[in-house]
Parts: sequence; C-alpha cells; structure tokens
Amino acid sequence: MQRSLGILAGVLAVALVGWLIWIAPGGDARRLDASVMGADGLRHWLVAQQVPVVRGTGRSNPMREDLSAAILPLYDTDLTDADPTPETDEERMAQTSPREAEGWLVESMASQLPMLVMLPKWRTGFALTGIAHEQTQVPPDQVQRVVRQLGLGPARLVPVVNDMTAGNVALRDLPADAPPDGGQNSSSDRPLIAPPLAAPDRSASIALFRAQLLDRASLPAHCVELAGLPAGALILHCAETDDWPGVTVLADPDLLNSHGLRLADNAAFAAHLVDVLRAGDTRPVLLATEPLYIRSADEQPAPHRRTGEDLARLFAWPLSALWAMGGVVLGLALWRGLRRFGPARGRPADSADSSHRAAIAAKARLLRLSGADARMAAEHVRGHLADLAVRALGPGAGNDPGIARWFALIARRDAALADDIRATAARITPDTPPADLPRLVQTFHALTRKAQDAA
Repeated sequence: MQRSLGILAGVLAVALVGWLIWIAPGGDARRLDASVMGADGLRHWLVAQQVPVVRGTGRSNPMREDLSAAILPLYDTDLTDADPTPETDEERMAQTSPREAEGWLVESMASQLPMLVMLPKWRTGFALTGIAHEQTQVPPDQVQRVVRQLGLGPARLVPVVNDMTAGNVALRDLPADAPPDGGQNSSSDRPLIAPPLAAPDRSASIALFRAQLLDRASLPAHCVELAGLPAGALILHCAETDDWPGVTVLADPDLLNSHGLRLADNAAFAAHLVDVLRAGDTRPVLLATEPLYIRSADEQPAPHRRTGEDLARLFAWPLSALWAMGGVVLGLALWRGLRRFGPARGRPADSADSSHRAAIAAKARLLRLSGADARMAAEHVRGHLADLAVRALGPGAGNDPGIARWFALIARRDAALADDIRATAARITPDTPPADLPRLVQTFHALTRKAQDAA
C-alpha cells in the first residue's frame, strides 16, 4: 500500500512540475522557438558551422557595431494591428499570428543592418502538433498582407500546386543599390545593379513542403531575385525606397526553420545564405526571435529603473521551473516525514522523566512480544513506584532507596494504605499466575491513586 502511494505521489509531482513549466511566463515564446516552425535549429546549425550567433529577444538592446547582419523570422500576419488572444484550444490551433510584431521595429532593424526577413507560413497548430498540412498553413491572403506591409507592393504568392517542391537552387550575391538619377525617378523605380551569378559552391538541392513562392512577374522594380525555383522566386533583395529601407526577404521560412533544415540540402543552402548576408563580415549574426531595437555605439541605453518586474523575473522562466521543483521536493519531504514519524512534537518539560517512561514502555513492549506477561507486570509496578517517588521527592528518587522513602512518606499519613500498597506490589512478581495479574494490577493502581489523592 505504501509503495503504491509513493508511486502515485511521484507521478503527481512530475505532473505538477510539467504543469507549472507549461504555465510559466515566457513558456509560450520558448515553445514556439523550439518547435518545428521555430529558429532554434538554425541557431544550433550556424554555431556548428563556426558562425557566431547572438540570440535577440524583445528585451535585448544590441549595438549595431557588434553585429554583421540580422535574421528575423516573422510569425505575425499583420504588422499594424494585434490579433485577439485565443481562449480555447480550437482558437489556438487556428491562430495565424503566434507572436505579434510591430512594423516600426521591423523597419528600424532593416535600417540598421543587412537583414533577412522570413515571411510567416504556419499557424500555431503546426507548432503544437508538428503536422504540416494545408489546414495548418496560413491562408495566402494573410501572407499577402505582410508582403505589402514590408514594401514589396504588388508582389503576389504563387498558388500551391504540389505538396513537395524540390530542385537545385543557385544563390547570387547581394546587389548594390544604384544612386537615384537626380530625383527624376521615384524611389521605387530606382534600378539595381544586377548581382553577379552565383558561385558554384553556392548551389544546393533544396526541398520545400507546400512551397510558398513569389510570382516573378509581380515583383516590384526595386526588388531582384537572389534564388528561386522554376515555380517562383524564393529569395528577394529589395533596395531602399522612400517607405522602406533595403531588406532581403525569404518567401518560404521552411528553408531555415527547424522543420525545413532536415529536408534535402536545405541546411547547406542556409549556410550559403548567411554567408551572402554577412558579405565577408566576421562579426556575429543577430538571430532575433522578435523585432527589437538596435542602437548605435554613441547611443546610450535608457537608464534602468527598478520596478516590481525586476522581482518578478526571479519567478519567470526558467527560474520558475526551479522554484516549482524545489516546492515539490519540499512538499514530498514534509509529506513523507509526517507519514513516517507523525506530527512534530514539542520538547517535553522533563526530558529525564520522559526518557525513563519511554524506556519502560519499550521494555514492556518487548516483554509483551515475548509472552512474559507476569514479568512485564512486575516491571510495570516497579516503574510506577519509581515514577511516584520522583514526583513526590524530586529527581534522583527513582531507585530502591527513593521508593523506600516514598513508602515512609505515605506511612506517616496513612500507615494502613502504605502497607496495602507494599503487600500488593510484593505479590506481583515474574512467578505470579497469569489469571491473578489483572486483579492485582487493578488493585495496585487503585491504591496508588488513593495515595496520590491523600498527598
């Protein structure tokens, strides 16, 4: 029974820790990054390729001079408005914006560093289930909205024809923007210097599930294709306009996310793409999990004022998991201690007297187990007399001389009572017949109670 209770307690403890981790602040964000549609796999892959990577979050405040380029996966289908928070599992599965992004921050990042923006493609349901399907893909019209908000104007998505699209893809270098022609053309009509052809070592065989590509015929004049498949353009570089800074756009995030890196030679092509984005710069690449503000070296960060949020961070992920595990361990220890030893007891006032009674009780139990009832009764009588002597005469009287002094004290008050107690106690010996023990012990206790009342 106790073993079953222990197993049940362990299962409940593990379930409690998992539940606390699930509801911990920041847990949703980390689950998204670590999911099949997240970019944690890209970070580990780049580090394995000797590419220094800095992970950026909304609380990061990196300096532009410390970085070579930035990569930003977008999980928001509207950069100007926030979606309602899902309240049910069905709403969460159908959510098209797992992580909100602010358009002005995306624009600010693109103005500070060469940046690759990964368009959104999957609903939250893909991160929760790991199942890539038409039902877990973001509708094309919502992705089209982000394309317009990123300054790509008329660019349109190519309708999906096949579930799997594969092919050998070559990657071109980033083009150089041509200067405006005296202001005669609008910024969106500025020509781009054609990028050189891809080097032989910058081609790879890639594969995409339900490929999300852009129609080449719809690309704006300020954008050029860096890589693509026969069905459409995959990577674009768009020059700076009056509305948007220069930016590189990846139409299908499956080329770089954890789901797509495992397909074909997508991982090798991802390394080529990051090399092109860095353009020979050896400084780290910023992998931003969400849009953030990038400051320059001469720009001092705003002074930090301590608030309640500083204390709250001690209980945020991952520290919340440590607190939860510590609480579970403490609870199990207290439960087990109470189960094994019982409630905590205070220290007795007379520890010596308590130890004496405990020794008598332990000895009585041993005698009871051995079947020596008469001997146990005799020991009990002697121990009770010693206890009465200690109570009446003080510590140190719990021995034969002390018991004799106690009898003398009782005799001065009631000689007959003292003689009756001595006679009854003398009859209770290890040789007393078992049939007489209950009556003699009962008589002994009645007499000693009478002596205590007389005192």
